[in-house]
Amino acid sequence: MVIGADNTTATSALTPFDSNDVGNILHITAGTNFTVGWYEVISVNIAVATLDRACGTATSTGGTARLGGAMAITGNLANEFFAQFVAGNKCYIASGTHTLAEHIDVANDGTYNLPIMVIGYKTTRTTKATGDDRPLIAEANYYFDGDNYWIFQNLRATSNVNYGIAVGMSGIIENCKATVGTYGNRYGISCLDDYSNIVNCEIDAVVNGGGSSGFRLTRGCCAVSCYLHSASSDNSSNGIVALYPGVSVIGCAIYSFHHGINCSSSIYNFLLSNCVISTCNLGIYVGSDCSAFIIVNNIFDANTTGMSKATSASTDMYFAFNCWNNGANDVVNLTKGATDITANPLLTDASTGDFTVGITSPCLGVGFPSTLQGATGTYKWNIGVDQDDNTAAGGGGGGFAFFHND
Repeated sequence: MVIGADNTTATSALTPFDSNDVGNILHITAGTNFTVGWYEVISVNIAVATLDRACGTATSTGGTARLGGAMAITGNLANEFFAQFVAGNKCYIASGTHTLAEHIDVANDGTYNLPIMVIGYKTTRTTKATGDDRPLIAEANYYFDGDNYWIFQNLRATSNVNYGIAVGMSGIIENCKATVGTYGNRYGISCLDDYSNIVNCEIDAVVNGGGSSGFRLTRGCCAVSCYLHSASSDNSSNGIVALYPGVSVIGCAIYSFHHGINCSSSIYNFLLSNCVISTCNLGIYVGSDCSAFIIVNNIFDANTTGMSKATSASTDMYFAFNCWNNGANDVVNLTKGATDITANPLLTDASTGDFTVGITSPCLGVGFPSTLQGATGTYKWNIGVDQDDNTAAGGGGGGFAFFHND
């Protein structure tokens, strides 16, 4: 790498800069007449990168640097690297295993129109990583904590402490998978502050130590089209923990936890729509002083108890078009909705992560709403995550698309 005449531009013969590098952090590590440090790529024109400030002199030679997915995120370098980020920066992480040797815990924010982004990729930065091609952040006894207005995409994480991936306020975690370790009181993916969203993510909870949980959702947070499953429901594990009002869970499947969803005290304005909660000791627990719950179009199947509320919780709860199949304990201290049904939903195979329903399922075409007030036409919804017409058994597809991220 060499520096241009104005001292703020750089070129690389080995790996030419291109437009995808804009917004990235460039870490210059060595070189004659280079100033070692962290720089932002402001723009790229015909393989010439303009940096945010002078990075040496034009007499430079032999510069070495790391950028985006080439960044080594191991050892003491990791937190230092992410601490350099400013609003609008992007970090591309290549497919493979990246082992942390310290916590990544930074206090630098993005903004609503210039988020800080951490993006996994497969072979090039334009190739979206999916499944096991997503880079693995092997955290062991460390965690990865972004701040406000951070976006994490296309990553896997394993952790035994606190949480695998976390964002602050108004963040997004999308297409990520977190494996929760064997120690208690851990979260795979955590919204540490308000109004953040988890989209198309997976939790694989190894909960033998007890107390591990999938998602932590705070005020105004939403989980959409996610799959949460654990190795055993015989402990204090939680699929989702809702800690503050205004939480929404839409189009998700939750399998084999102690509590599918644990709503602690004083939760209100809670929405659960088009979800499947299966094979949990308790599908949903509603704690003291909770109120204003909307529970529509959901399947509660093969749980020891479908849903239970504390006696001090409000009865201000709206149930409509749910399917209950939990034996004698569908609900405790609650009353099902008049349009709810009690029947076997005939899920294809929840134990293998297939929550579709076939043509004989009682959940087909009977969901809410069938009409929209003031509109014309009939609007067909299924109960649960599967929104296909299912002309043959074991379908699945449209509507709230369900994603399986193994």
